[in-house]
Amino acid sequence: MAASSASGASPSFGDMLGVSNIIDDIRASDRVVDFELGAGERRKALIQRLKEQKAKEGVVVKDDVIEAAVEQYEERRFTFTPMKSGANRLAATAYVRRGRYLRNTAIAAAVLVVGTVAYNVGYDQFVIKPREAAIAREAAAKEAAARELETALTVRLPAELKAAVSSATVAADRVSDVQAKADIDSRNTEALAAITARNVAGAETAIRLCVRNGRTVRLPA
Repeated sequence: MAASSASGASPSFGDMLGVSNIIDDIRASDRVVDFELGAGERRKALIQRLKEQKAKEGVVVKDDVIEAAVEQYEERRFTFTPMKSGANRLAATAYVRRGRYLRNTAIAAAVLVVGTVAYNVGYDQFVIKPREAAIAREAAAKEAAARELETALTVRLPAELKAAVSSATVAADRVSDVQAKADIDSRNTEALAAITARNVAGAETAIRLCVRNGRTVRLPA
């Protein structure tokens, strides 16, 4: 390498490049010492090592050039240069903000889980269970109605019909009312047919008419 020189306090690009490369080499080879020295001592040690390195290479560099190069190098070290937009910047931003993203993701997941559980519980309490209760009530009502119908057809109506026919027949026989007995037999037949057809209303009507026939038996002239 040819000898480098400079005039004034502004080093040339070649001087800066050479000094920067040497600085990088020195820092890489002696990081522990560089870390333990204070800022002022580190600067002095760095300048001294630069002079020694240049002397070994046979290059003469003025002190002010080395000092200016070191100063500019340190200024660049603490100067923040934003990354250009692109995939690298997105990746770096995601890495730096990973804690926030993880926290937000965890919060969102927790909210989702709580919301799902609350929805399921609410839906079960206010939709499923009321619907099941209504179905159960309807089924119970149908079952009760079926039992009542069966009781009416097999117990109540036959008993009422028998009592009505017997009472009306006794009244008709007492006065020998043949027409009344015929009407009573007709009502009895109608009631029995209605019971067989499971027609409660028809059977009840026939029984009422039978009772009325017994009450209105014509007396003999």
